[in-house]
Amino acid sequence: MSKDIYLKGTISILEDILQFEKKEYVKTGDSSQVLMQTIKKMKNKFTKLRKRNRENFLLLRPLFETLVLILYDVQLALNLIDQSKGKHIKIHGKKYAIRSVFTYLQQRVDYYYLEFPFDHQSEDDFDVEILAEDHTGNIVSKEELERLQKDKVQKERVEAVPVIRNWNMKDFYETPKPKEPKTLTVSKGANLSKGEFKSISEAISYAGEGDTIEISAGRYEEEIILDRPVSIVGCGQGKVQIVGKFETTLLVATYSGTIKNLTIIQQGTGNINNRNMQNPNLANNSLNKKNTTGNLRSMQSFSNNSTTNKTSNNNSQDIRNHALDLAQGEIIIENVTLKVSGSKGAGLSVRGSANPIIRNVKVMGCSSNGIIFYESATGKIDNSKITRCKGSGLIVSSNSKKAILISKTEISFNELNGVTVRGINNPKFNNCQIVENTNVGIAIKDKANPTLKKCSISRTKAGGIWIYAEGCGKFLNCEVCENKLSGIEIKDEGTEPIFKNCKISNGQSGGIYIHTKGSATFDSCKIYENTLAAISIKTNADPLFKNCKIYQGKAGGIWCYDKGFGRFEDCEISAHKYAGIEVKSGANPVFRSNKIHSGLLSGIYVNSQGKGIFERNEIFGNMQIGVVVKTGGKPLFKANKIYANKISGVFVLVDGSGLFEGNSIYQNEGYEVQINQGSTPTFKKNNIYDSQASSVYIGTRSKPVFDNNKVYNAKTNGFEIIEAAAPTLRKNEISKCAGYGIVITKRGSGLIEANDIHNNGKSGIEISGMANPTLIGNKIRNNTVFGVHVHSRGVGQLTGNDIYENKIAGIAIKSQGDPLIKNTRIHNQTEGVGIYVYQRGLGTFNNCTIFENKGVGVEIKSGSNPTIKNCILRDQKTTGLIFIHSNGKGWIDSNTLKNTPFPAVEITSGSEPTLVKNTIQDCKCAIWVHKNGRGIINNNIFKNNLQGGIIVQDNCQPMTGDNQEINEN
Repeated sequence: MSKDIYLKGTISILEDILQFEKKEYVKTGDSSQVLMQTIKKMKNKFTKLRKRNRENFLLLRPLFETLVLILYDVQLALNLIDQSKGKHIKIHGKKYAIRSVFTYLQQRVDYYYLEFPFDHQSEDDFDVEILAEDHTGNIVSKEELERLQKDKVQKERVEAVPVIRNWNMKDFYETPKPKEPKTLTVSKGANLSKGEFKSISEAISYAGEGDTIEISAGRYEEEIILDRPVSIVGCGQGKVQIVGKFETTLLVATYSGTIKNLTIIQQGTGNINNRNMQNPNLANNSLNKKNTTGNLRSMQSFSNNSTTNKTSNNNSQDIRNHALDLAQGEIIIENVTLKVSGSKGAGLSVRGSANPIIRNVKVMGCSSNGIIFYESATGKIDNSKITRCKGSGLIVSSNSKKAILISKTEISFNELNGVTVRGINNPKFNNCQIVENTNVGIAIKDKANPTLKKCSISRTKAGGIWIYAEGCGKFLNCEVCENKLSGIEIKDEGTEPIFKNCKISNGQSGGIYIHTKGSATFDSCKIYENTLAAISIKTNADPLFKNCKIYQGKAGGIWCYDKGFGRFEDCEISAHKYAGIEVKSGANPVFRSNKIHSGLLSGIYVNSQGKGIFERNEIFGNMQIGVVVKTGGKPLFKANKIYANKISGVFVLVDGSGLFEGNSIYQNEGYEVQINQGSTPTFKKNNIYDSQASSVYIGTRSKPVFDNNKVYNAKTNGFEIIEAAAPTLRKNEISKCAGYGIVITKRGSGLIEANDIHNNGKSGIEISGMANPTLIGNKIRNNTVFGVHVHSRGVGQLTGNDIYENKIAGIAIKSQGDPLIKNTRIHNQTEGVGIYVYQRGLGTFNNCTIFENKGVGVEIKSGSNPTIKNCILRDQKTTGLIFIHSNGKGWIDSNTLKNTPFPAVEITSGSEPTLVKNTIQDCKCAIWVHKNGRGIINNNIFKNNLQGGIIVQDNCQPMTGDNQEINEN
């Protein structure tokens, strides 16, 4: 027959009883002598205990019997542990096969597990042979051991252990007789003649392994220690109350057992001295002398089970007494109600090596915490309820590598946290309801890594989930909703939880708040209908959101500020009351491949030195503006689609900046791009098209840069530059706009260089209102009215441009427009003139070439007075080169006019130009003056004209002099 004996958590008692063994053995080297002294001393101690307090002796009698059975092996173990140094030692008996394996620990060993196969019928001498291991880890035989011990060379290569022989077992134990499990009954009206017990403690003292203690209905006021593997079963749920008024009501210190159908209440004050004064025998109980891990009452030292970060003094006035304390074992707790009042203890304390199964348990109304797991405890909680505790509902601070499993459990209405998880552990929650707690639903810290699946964390009076101080965790298919503060708060470096397929909604202070270097991953979550921002990120926090839907926020969607970071990939951000995304105060998040749409204000709002990288996103359908950048904002937008927003696609204002590269900005109802109030963004290689108004508006001292963009199909103008704005437009293609390609007015200026401006519904460039741009090297072509139109005191400098194939005129100047045009080619206008100066227009043309236009090269009328100097006018096939009429004027100086079958210059209708130092050749005639034309014609050269130099008709009298006529034909 074999018997397994477990002795856990009792090393302190053994030390108290066997306190001199190790040192005495070292001195004498005689284990048998020490052993017999120990037996004698132990018997004396138990005899004294029996005389003082019979009740406690009965509780400890099974321990006494166990110690007698294993005392020999304990003595041997104490010696062998020191000698083995972590190796395994195999022990053989000649007739009694005894085998023990010990792992050496540098610190104190918490417990031993000893297995004793033996034959109870035999009383032969006990012969023990101890073998050892050599340096390779192999077991050495008896003969080999003796040989090695004699071999001085090999002596150091083996852990030699002395051979101990001839122990007589009958000297110190009596053979226990096997017994069948029995049922003991406890009743308030116990019938002693029928073997019933008045108290549960008394029944336990008489119970053996596997027995059942049935308890009749009633209230039992006692503190119980369950120190053996029995079942304690009430007669029905709610019918049996066990009430402790001094110490923990029920302490479990056995390796197995069942507790069922009980209500366990702790009503003590927490001061164990009160009980000692009433019961002086208890004050001398050896159990109360120490408060170490091995002591059965060691749970009274646990004082840090609160989540409030307060330090409590662990003294005699702050003892924690629990309703139920599991110090060890695989205990089944079922249909039990736990309550604590008047003590600081928990409803259920699980510690040591305990590994319980907790089913259908209610922990309620505790004056401190509901359930706590600590030390190396693990276990399972199923279909239970933890509610209305003054502290936290559940605390997990165990360091067990085996996960604590909590399923289908409600944790509610607790005055601190619903759940606190701390330390290196990984509990698993499944289908739990963590609701209506006063502080946070669940707090995770100190490298804890729980898993929550299909749990609801809701309606807390603070936050739903708080993860900090390197806490982690996995949240799968959870719902976090209706919490008074944020649904989730994450902070501190090293804090990296994972959320997948979760719903975070209706947070009264926001959905998710991540700060102070916190991090997290949110995958395929829905974050919606939160009162403030759906997501807030600040102070170097850097979470990852991917495939999430963030929508219907009652304020903003995502708020990054105070140097926050974060990455958002493949998310949908929609229908928020304010901006879908706001970035400010040095924040620098990354948004890639997201959809930002249907916001009641703007899609993205970057301000107050905010940054950010926005790449391959779709920003559309927002009620106001797709992207707003202001007050020092400096984002990067690359390869985005910004379309169908109700006011503008992009609005940069109040010193906003940033780089927009490779984006498509189109079909917005207002401006595609609006830049104002001193802003300086850069737009590069964008497609800006299909605007319902003008494509780009630049105003109020702004100085943006547009480089290599395509701007086309606007319903009005391509660019509007006004109010002292001074942009740089370089290498852009501006085409097919219903109005002007570029409008510059109200003192606007800027550099317009190397652009291709064509096929616009009106003029290519419109300059007015004292605007003064610089145009260099542009192609201005195929526009429906004019190439360039300067009027209303507009000025400007045009250098090196190519202006051709426009319908009415290449350049038109009126109303005191006064540009300077240099080194420009003006040619091949399809239906009109090269240069058209009218209605008192001005302007200076220098070193320009004007040729092959459908109409005349230059037409001057209506009091206009331009200057044309050092220009070449040639090759007009159907008209003359210069036509001055209707009181036109002009200074025509040092030009070359040639190759037209019509008069080179026609002066009529009261016009008075001045022509000096020009060369006019190969025309029908040089100058034709008629119909009251006048003017000054002086120092010109007329060469090879068919009808001569000057033809004057209708009694006109121009002033001529010093002209030279040459005819080489």
